[in-house]
Amino acid sequence: MPLNTDFTAIPEGSSRLGHLMTPLLDPTSAAGRGTTVTYPLSPQAMRPLWFLPDWWTSEVTLVIAGILNLAYCIADNTDGRQARRTKRSTFIGEYLDHGLDCVTSLMSAMLLATALGASVPLACVGVLAVSCATSLCHTVNHETGVMIWGNDYLSVDEAMIAFGVGLWVPVLYPAVYTVQVPEVLLFGILPSGLKVVDVAYVLYILAQFQVCYTLYSVKRSILARPATLFIALNALFFVFMMPHPHYKSGALTSAKAYSGVCACIVAWVESNFSYPAILSITVAATSSMICHMPIVAKCAGLAVAGTAPLGGVVLVWLLFASNPVWGVIAAVSLHIFQVLFNIQLVQKTKEAAAANKK
Repeated sequence: MPLNTDFTAIPEGSSRLGHLMTPLLDPTSAAGRGTTVTYPLSPQAMRPLWFLPDWWTSEVTLVIAGILNLAYCIADNTDGRQARRTKRSTFIGEYLDHGLDCVTSLMSAMLLATALGASVPLACVGVLAVSCATSLCHTVNHETGVMIWGNDYLSVDEAMIAFGVGLWVPVLYPAVYTVQVPEVLLFGILPSGLKVVDVAYVLYILAQFQVCYTLYSVKRSILARPATLFIALNALFFVFMMPHPHYKSGALTSAKAYSGVCACIVAWVESNFSYPAILSITVAATSSMICHMPIVAKCAGLAVAGTAPLGGVVLVWLLFASNPVWGVIAAVSLHIFQVLFNIQLVQKTKEAAAANKK
């Protein structure tokens, strides 16, 4: 369903990076003191799609989304065990297991953060931090056989449960968007007005960097891998694309620059998806494209991860900079093609390896 947003234009004379952190340092600065800020996934901000029945409210959407996330968590934890128990595990299944986790976990992290009231820019930075940890995790697993996912305090299981249960919090406790850190806990150092959700999410981001450091300590040379370099460049690109030059007052209005079929496509996307939604999907898809490189390399038994997907990531950057609509369409399309191609690659390499043994 389309999302509203709390993005604002960058004040003249301020930097993009400085404006990015403004919602954390001063939550009311974007809208002005005394102004009520509506958060993208709050029940008051979401608009139902035209084909949904009247009883399908925003609260119902959040509850169902939480249930689906928990169902995915259960399925994700049982499919591998069931396959091994019945001796039907395959390398393609392993690839799909880890590969699908990438894009779903990235999107779920974005949804949870914005549903709890974190600003879209801060939530996007968190997703990019998760993508860095995920890419390093699978690179280390490919090259050393060691799988490090999360840390002693937060593993993937706890994260998946949080992705589900957390979406119910705005329904049960609507004031979650406005709860601020008590002044006594700020020690006169941090600015007043900090929201609890923003502080918690910043700590979550720092935890991802701690995971990155742990993975780096296992094998320091992973920082020189193409996937690692591009996951960092991808993060920088989308940080400085917030907000996009085409973005105006919460809506994209570039359809008038096209004609014919192109104008229809752009108009449909812009009428059904806000810029935060387009940005979120593109960030998740491009990050997942990069993370899939070491995953498929391990499952296919390749010594070195292929770099062809990086060309697709660069293409998405160019298209997104020109118009976010074409960027998100390219990101989703290329990622689907990548998954289908990788399935064939894993199957062919394993068949060839089996034939050579004979």
